[in-house]
Amino acid sequence: MQRRTTTIMTLYRIKLRITEPSPEKLGEKKLSLNGSEVTVTTWREPPSIEIFPIQSDNHEIAMLIARRAINNLLNYFASVVQFRGTLETGYEYASLDHSNKGGTVIQVGTGFAYCTKVDVPDGFSLNTERRAAAFLRQGDSSNNPFESFRNYYLSVDSIGKAIKPALKDSEVILKTLTDVASTKVISELETKLNLILPELCPSSLSPVETINLVIYKSFRCSLMHSGSTNDFTPFNPEDELQVIRALPIMRGIAWQYVKYERDKLIKTV
Repeated sequence: MQRRTTTIMTLYRIKLRITEPSPEKLGEKKLSLNGSEVTVTTWREPPSIEIFPIQSDNHEIAMLIARRAINNLLNYFASVVQFRGTLETGYEYASLDHSNKGGTVIQVGTGFAYCTKVDVPDGFSLNTERRAAAFLRQGDSSNNPFESFRNYYLSVDSIGKAIKPALKDSEVILKTLTDVASTKVISELETKLNLILPELCPSSLSPVETINLVIYKSFRCSLMHSGSTNDFTPFNPEDELQVIRALPIMRGIAWQYVKYERDKLIKTV
């Protein structure tokens, strides 16, 4: 007769450092995770976020659960105040069931001030994923212009194809930008694009057509492919400069899709 083995679950407190101070001070905020209430607290020195209780059979799995939950919270910050911070690789853990069981692996972060208040309501769901905001935050936190551009474009792509699932890659901006941005914003983006890259902007096209042609064909395709002499090459200073010039426009477009995701696709928290 075989004996059944029972896995003993433990309640953990997980503390994660972030590269930027949280834009909002959370003092034992009661939020929701997997249908249960958890407490989230932030610190500015060093920048960190603590969450408990996380139930798991070991602290490594508890850390992974906590990282996913806190990343969803950071993506919410990114969708409101364009928060760019990321979680450090280290973490601190403590068992709520055994006071002497715990450990620490922490790395030093950096600082950045946010002026806009972020409202995190009671009961905020830490299960809600914001893909566009995640790509935007990844783009903001990268020091590589190629990676920043790719992530900003993925932010656009993730929402554009959610709005109209049957779109081809080349049609995402063309057929969804007017859904997420006002005519005024689109005109401003096209004007800036003309000022920065006039050689790539034909005068015969509408603002949306111009933006799509330049951003998709001249940049997205050149950054995603490598089989043509027109494709961008890492560490090529001319290619990097070209991408850097277009980066503010690409980010401006991505922000429109992040706001749409925040306000229209995800209406409740």
